Order: sequence, then structure tokens, then C-alpha cells
Amino acid sequence: MRRLVVLFVLIFIGYSMPLVAQYDGAPNGLSIKVLASDYYSPAVWSDKITGLGSFNDDASEAIDQIRLGMEVGYTRYLTNKLNLQIPVRIGTVDYLGLPENLPFNRKSFFASIDVLAQLKLLDSNKFINPYLVAGVGGTSVFNNDITAQGLYGGGFEFRVNDHFFVQLQSEMRHQFSEDKNNHLHHTLGCVFLFKSKTQPINTDKMDVKPVDTDGDGVADKDDACPNIAGEAALGGCPDTDGDGIADKDDSCPSEAGTVANNGCPEIKDTDGDGIVDENDKCPNIKGIAMFGGCPDTDNDGIEDARDKCPTIAGIVSNSGCPEIKKEDKEILVEAMEAVEFETGKDVIRSVSYPILNKIVDIMARYPDYSLRIGGHTDSVGASDSNQKLSEQRAKACYNYMVNKGVKAARMTYIGYGEKKPIADNKYKEGRQKNRRVEFDLYLK
Repeated sequence: MRRLVVLFVLIFIGYSMPLVAQYDGAPNGLSIKVLASDYYSPAVWSDKITGLGSFNDDASEAIDQIRLGMEVGYTRYLTNKLNLQIPVRIGTVDYLGLPENLPFNRKSFFASIDVLAQLKLLDSNKFINPYLVAGVGGTSVFNNDITAQGLYGGGFEFRVNDHFFVQLQSEMRHQFSEDKNNHLHHTLGCVFLFKSKTQPINTDKMDVKPVDTDGDGVADKDDACPNIAGEAALGGCPDTDGDGIADKDDSCPSEAGTVANNGCPEIKDTDGDGIVDENDKCPNIKGIAMFGGCPDTDNDGIEDARDKCPTIAGIVSNSGCPEIKKEDKEILVEAMEAVEFETGKDVIRSVSYPILNKIVDIMARYPDYSLRIGGHTDSVGASDSNQKLSEQRAKACYNYMVNKGVKAARMTYIGYGEKKPIADNKYKEGRQKNRRVEFDLYLK
């Protein structure tokens, strides 16, 4: 029997070989099928023919012995009639009809891989196309070693479209091992053909064009940069920054420049301070190198960005502003006692004008400073009245200085009433000291 199977396979393949030619459609495919394996029927028919054994040949029991599995395979369409199939199958087997004293389990799993030639009997464009199959395979059952098998059978292919087919196939699997477990496989499923990405090119009817690897329209033989798309005017080389200088000759290929500067931009110094814009923290304002190109208008060693008095020289400890002179501080202290008002009123006495005028002069000498004017009273009388009077007296001083030309935005005034005494209100001298107006010069 083994010789007959091998002979059938060889004749089938030999007949098919003259048909082999490149298939110009979609040659590669994937098959997915349901598998029905039958280990029972071949043994029953062998029993009928030989009259040996005692197997039950009841048809219903034969159907009961069929076990399901699945197939996933690769299909290669060699021609319109000849295909190559490489299916991988897994499933279960059940030898209920065999004797009890078998040397293996009667229920188990199997796995197989085959190589089959499929020969269609009609043209491939027919809706129904019968075909024959033959080939060889290997199967492992009951976790035993792989056994070789010869395969032969046939089936029907139903064409849905050029890329989708339905196949119904049956094959006899003749096992070459001594146990002769011959069996049948029946499959039903689909074959999907992948669309071809390329089509054959007939070069006989085409003009042969020069090779242009980078596709820039400049043939490789004339292209100074054959692997990088470029411009014809530059010998096929690219010019990334568009300055008319090929990247290979450009010292600054991503920044437009001039030929005289090797493709780099000309050095710019917008503010003319001797520091190029690229390195200038203040490129539009003339400055000095020690501050990265930023200015120091009053030349006090503190750049304007950190100088609260950028137009008047000052000191670092005072944020770039000039320190208030000792004599000016003394005038501010003197004013606290020298400014006098009419009793119980917010009217400034004329004797106070000289000291107030000195404060006006101080404000002119320190234009970046602000002035806070605070009014205070003693504890005689109602606190609400004292609070109101202190505010009115502070405002009177404020108004006097505004009239003398000091900008209102540089001054504020506030009344504290009797809340901040500097002496004891029990005594006349103490109450006199508490009735005062303070002038506080400060930087915002």
C-alpha cells in the first residue's frame, strides 16, 4: 500500500510540473478552515474488505467518532490551475472503536503539517472548480514522535471573487509507520489572497531612462549628490536655507547667508555697542560688555534692569539709588517738631513754611524717592476727632508740597490719630511731642 501511495503522489507531481509558471495575479494567500478528523471509518472499511477484526461498522457510530479541529495554512498560486498548500492542523482523536489493549491513550490531541499540490480541473474563473490534491505530511499523535504520511484526495473550490474562495476538501492520510493508523481529514473554510503590490513591467515597450536614485530630476551620472534630492542649478545638491549655496559648500546650511561669509549670515550689531546681536542681551539698546550688552545709564556699576534709580548714580546696598545724606535726614527729623498748626485745626502756621520748603528741595534732589506723610495727635479729646484731625494735618502738608511743584504721584499721606505716641501723654511736654507730622523718604 505504501508503494501505491508514493507512486500516486509522484505521478501527480510529475503531471503538474509542466504547468508551473509565475502567477501574475495575487499569488500569496491565507487559509482558515474547520477540520473534521476520522480515525474510525478507514478501520471499518478495512474490516469489511478483509473480514478481520471485530470493529463495529454501524454508520451512526462512525459519525460519532468524527472529531473537530482547525487548520491555518499558507497558499501559493503558482498558475491558474496549480497551487501549493502548506496547512498546519490541530485537533482531537478518539479511538472508541479500537480494541481496549492499545499501547496508547484512546483519546488525545494531534498536530500535523503538510505540503500539498492542488491541481484544479477547470479554469480558475469558474464559480465551482473541482480539484485533486496529493502530497506528504507529518503528524504527532498522543505525544509520540512525528510519523510520516502520504496524502491524496480532492475537493471543490467556490470562487467568490479574485481574492476570496471557499474550499471543501477530503483526503486520505496513509501512515507509513507499523501501527497503520490510516485516517481521513475533511476541511471546510476560506482562502484569502493578498493583493499584489507590484505588477509585471514590460520593458520591451518602455524607453530606458537614466538612473536617478534621489528622484530630483538630475541623472546620477550628472548628480554631485546622487543620494540626496537637490536642485539642478546646484548640480543636484540641496540648499536647505535657500541662500543659493549648496549645503555641502555652506558653513551654515540651515541659516541663510552670503557667499563672502561662506554661507553664514553677516554679523549684526543693531545697537552699535560692539556686541553682536547673537550675544547681546539687549540688542536694541546700546550697552556695555560687562552687562552682556545691556546699559548702565548712570554709570554706577549697576545695570539699569536692576537699578531702581537708573538715571542717578547710587550704591549697590541701596538698589542703585543714592544714599540720603546725613544733613537731609536731619531736616526730615527737624520737620517732625518744626511744623506747627493752628490749635485744633489743620491750618499750617507760616513759621512752618521754611522747613517744608527744605523738604521740597530734598524731593528735587532725590527724584526716584517717594515721600510718606503721617499725621499724629496727643490723647486729649475724642479719639475719632483726633484721628480725623491727624489725617487733615497730613493732607495739609501734602497739598502744600503739591503746590510747590512736587508730583502728587510721589507722595502719600495718612493719619494715625493718637495710636502711635512717642512720649507720655500725661505731661505737657509729652503731649507736645506727640502732636507731630512725620516725613518718611523711601524707595518703591
